[in-house]
Amino acid sequence: MQASTAGKLARDLAKLGLGAGDTVILHASYRSVRPVEGGPEGVALAVMEAVGPEGLVVMPAFTLELTDPALWREPPRPSVQNRIRAAMDPWTPGTPTPRMGAVADAFRRLPGVVRSTHPVLSFCAWGRGARGVVGGQEIDDPYGPGSPLDAVLARDGWVLLLGVDHRADTVIHRAERDLDTESRWRYRFPIPDACGLAWREGNWHAGCSEGFYKLAPHLADVTLRGRVGRAEAELVRARDVLDRAKELLGADSRALTCGDAACPGCGRRQ
Repeated sequence: MQASTAGKLARDLAKLGLGAGDTVILHASYRSVRPVEGGPEGVALAVMEAVGPEGLVVMPAFTLELTDPALWREPPRPSVQNRIRAAMDPWTPGTPTPRMGAVADAFRRLPGVVRSTHPVLSFCAWGRGARGVVGGQEIDDPYGPGSPLDAVLARDGWVLLLGVDHRADTVIHRAERDLDTESRWRYRFPIPDACGLAWREGNWHAGCSEGFYKLAPHLADVTLRGRVGRAEAELVRARDVLDRAKELLGADSRALTCGDAACPGCGRRQ
């Protein structure tokens, strides 16, 4: 099978509806798009080419693995927790983000890409005003005013899903935050101090997203669909995602839960 070029993917994106000067938050599965010349980096470059230097590309660069394993959804046994904590380094701007996928990890390394400094829920951005977009994220309100998500919404940006569904859609967490749903997770993360490492706590709206796919039918009339490389792609305005998620969750706080009563992020909702 012939590999797609970044230029070919950019043309696919243009057919989908993404254009020069647009703002977009990207969620992508390289496995779904491939083969691509340049690998995951080629996918990121294609989105950057599609919006151009006057546009803006944002990607989550979360590092949830750099948190106290005692508070993970499925904590390992205590002896393993101790080994994980002992080997854990604090976050730096160069920390990889492998759990967010190969495209996100390639994007963060590209020239001109900047990253916010949140030690668990950082975002990367490239394009017009990127440094300001990542500069205002609050430690204890990472999806709120001044956050990269806020910038995407303020610019009437798009959500682009390449080979993934709304389970990857970070904008829905903003809806949870705005409604103050029972989706908050407590984290502890390491930070350097004079004695080596200290642990700081946070409490953020970053709950389970396994039920977020249920939002898709409520966005059917405003979602653009097509193929980008080999991947099924969806393009929808972030504002539509936010508004319809809030409408759905406002009527039923369990509407986008995973259905597992034992899930710490979903099971406690009423």
